[in-house]
Amino acid sequence: MEVVTASVEVSGETLGAFLRTCRDRMTPEALGLSSYGTTRRVPGLQREELAQLAGLSAGYYTRLEQGQAGRASSQVLDALARVLRLDDVETAHLHNLARGPAISRLEAPDEEEPDSHVLALLHALGGECAGGSAGETRRRPGVEPNRACSAGAAPR
Repeated sequence: MEVVTASVEVSGETLGAFLRTCRDRMTPEALGLSSYGTTRRVPGLQREELAQLAGLSAGYYTRLEQGQAGRASSQVLDALARVLRLDDVETAHLHNLARGPAISRLEAPDEEEPDSHVLALLHALGGECAGGSAGETRRRPGVEPNRACSAGAAPR
C-alpha cells in the first residue's frame, strides 16, 4: 500500500493549547514535587515547574506555549513528553504540532495494474525500468523493479 502525505495547517496556538491541556492534567505530587500551601494558581503544573523538570528555561517554555518560540527541537519535545508522561500517540501529536504545517501520513489504496496502452508504450520505448532493466534490478540487493517492470513491461 502506498503512503500519501497531506498538509495540515497548524499554528503555534494549537501547540500551546495542547501543552496547556497536558500541563493542567499533571499534578505536582505525581512528579514528586511538594505543594507549598493549599492554594495553587493553576490546577496542574506551573510553567516554571514543567520547564525546570524538562531542563528548559521558564521563559523559553512560556514562549513555546504562547506560540512565539519558533520550532522546538526534537530533544526539547521529547523532554516535555517525558515530564508530561505522554504516550506514543500523544508524543507523535506533539511533534506534529511543533513542526508547523504538519505532514500527516495517509494510506492510499493499492494502485491498479498499468493500462495495456501504457505497457505497449513502455515496450516500444525499450522497456527500461527505474534503475535499469528488470533483470538488472533483480540482481541488485535492495533495489526493487518499479510497477511497470513487475507488470511485464521490461524484457526479461
